[in-house]
Amino acid sequence: MPRRLLVIDGADQGQSFVLPETGTVLIGNSRKHVDICLHDLYVARVHCELSIDAGRLTVSARDTPGGTLINKLRVTQQDLQPGDVLRVGNSHILLEEVDAAALANPDHVLSGRHAADEPEPLPVFGLDRLGDLTGHTLGHFELGTVLGRGHTGVVFRARDTKKDQEVALKVLSPAFPADDVEMKRFIQVMKPILPLRHGNVIGLLGAGKSGPYVWLAMELIDGTSLETAIARVAESRKLKWKPALRLAVHLGRALEFLHRGHLVHGNIVPRNIILPAAGPARLNDLALLEALGESQLLLSVLEGKLLAEMSYLSPEHVDPDRQPDELSDQFCAGAVVYALLLGRPPFRGDTPEATVEQIQKAYPEKPKTLLPAMPDEFQGALFRMLAKHPEDRFPTPDMLVAELESMARARQVDVT
Repeated sequence: MPRRLLVIDGADQGQSFVLPETGTVLIGNSRKHVDICLHDLYVARVHCELSIDAGRLTVSARDTPGGTLINKLRVTQQDLQPGDVLRVGNSHILLEEVDAAALANPDHVLSGRHAADEPEPLPVFGLDRLGDLTGHTLGHFELGTVLGRGHTGVVFRARDTKKDQEVALKVLSPAFPADDVEMKRFIQVMKPILPLRHGNVIGLLGAGKSGPYVWLAMELIDGTSLETAIARVAESRKLKWKPALRLAVHLGRALEFLHRGHLVHGNIVPRNIILPAAGPARLNDLALLEALGESQLLLSVLEGKLLAEMSYLSPEHVDPDRQPDELSDQFCAGAVVYALLLGRPPFRGDTPEATVEQIQKAYPEKPKTLLPAMPDEFQGALFRMLAKHPEDRFPTPDMLVAELESMARARQVDVT
């Protein structure tokens, strides 16, 4: 009876591969080197080998960090039986026997070394033209309109054809990764992020690589970026303190969640905060900056990124002898809340050097000067978040949240 491998969980969920009666089948994530190519960052270029002879199917593992598992047990070489589940990276693959009728329209029929019906290769666009990928398919994601452009990639509205749902798909510049070391760091940092879910954090649904592009599938949140909201305040000059208090609570809750997981965001700027039409603010791009690390891509855009985001950096960020941590995240959260209050960041000099000096030494204008209705205790909490020395800020996010929520209750501000 014919046998096939069915991906039951992972980036390629729903894909099936009909196995040949005899031969060798390689599984990995490089279309040039394997027969079954999975869009799973945690799968090695060549992850394992299937040998098929006289009805016997033997799995031989390659030396990979995550290993190869059969029915949850790590193996070096072992026969695979119908009903067994093979795990490579984050992909779970079921071996099953199927009748001819079930194979009327298979995804792939393997002939022993190369899969039939290879898709057309993706065009290679540089960072400045990534938006031209609209209309193409990466893995099982159909790319729609561009939602946003960043320093390292572009975010598309996309449709997950396997789950028939819309997602936000961030596609990184094809300059990343430059080598296996960069990819290994990216995987190590992003893997623990996958299962995390919180109402004030945009969840990571999956990650993969299709052709030259590394992509991240995220929850699609319809709304506006905080960057846009700040620009609207600046244009209208209609200053309101309640939306800022609500944002402070939501960011505090996000920081509280990260604190429990011993995580640092590292890049809390207006562009990375989404304000939905309904519901709480959501923090995006968790750990992405750390994942890109010292990559050639990040180094190539770092100067422009720092200049664009400098007004929201903490004193630790602009001091090469200090290491940003979760208290730095608190400072940055205070900076974006301040910007929503007044329509401008707390620190903005005529030159980058002047801005750095302000961050290190100056305190911004008190919001109550322009917004007399703002509660004294809210201004006090905000300036504590913006304290120059980390030890003068709130020691933990839960203390910050408790104080902000108490203010919200006293002033009848809805922070749900």
